[in-house]
Amino acid sequence: MNHKKRVLILGGTTEAVAIATQINQIPDVEAIASLAGRTQQPVTQTNPVSFRIGGFGGVAGLADYLSQEHIDLLIDATHPFAAQISFNAAQAASKSGIPRLMLIRPPWKPVLGDDWIEVNTNQAAAKTLPGLAERIFLTIGRQELPTYSYVKNIWFLMRMIDPPEPDLPIPPGQLILQRGPFSLELE
Repeated sequence: MNHKKRVLILGGTTEAVAIATQINQIPDVEAIASLAGRTQQPVTQTNPVSFRIGGFGGVAGLADYLSQEHIDLLIDATHPFAAQISFNAAQAASKSGIPRLMLIRPPWKPVLGDDWIEVNTNQAAAKTLPGLAERIFLTIGRQELPTYSYVKNIWFLMRMIDPPEPDLPIPPGQLILQRGPFSLELE
């Protein structure tokens, strides 16, 4: 007797929920969307998809989950900055002997008239900002806000899904709490 194929989608992005919704339309395939639980109100309420929320406990925990839940395919559709879970996913899939697909968003590319300054970390960005601008649009999420809280003489417009913790140091400016994706008008 054939069992239903099971697909685990590591998410946190709009694409993850869309993929899970499409996969669940395939006969004999079940998709489970796994969200890290970083946002207070994940997009689980409006979707006919099975959700799992929270971490796995590293590579070993994810490998155990893949085995215990009889997962046949792992899709990594996490946020482009979620390097740790992507690393864990690659290791756990290899350890479990199951295939892994990774959704890779195309990178932004400079166009005529752009003036890009590339840095490797939020810490490097914070050190680079003084003298470049007086107002900054910051869309990094609440976990990295303290990195910018010590930057002087810059006002930040900070957009994120959930508010930062009350005792978290944040840069001066204004918070906008919204969930993407965003239209051109909202940008």
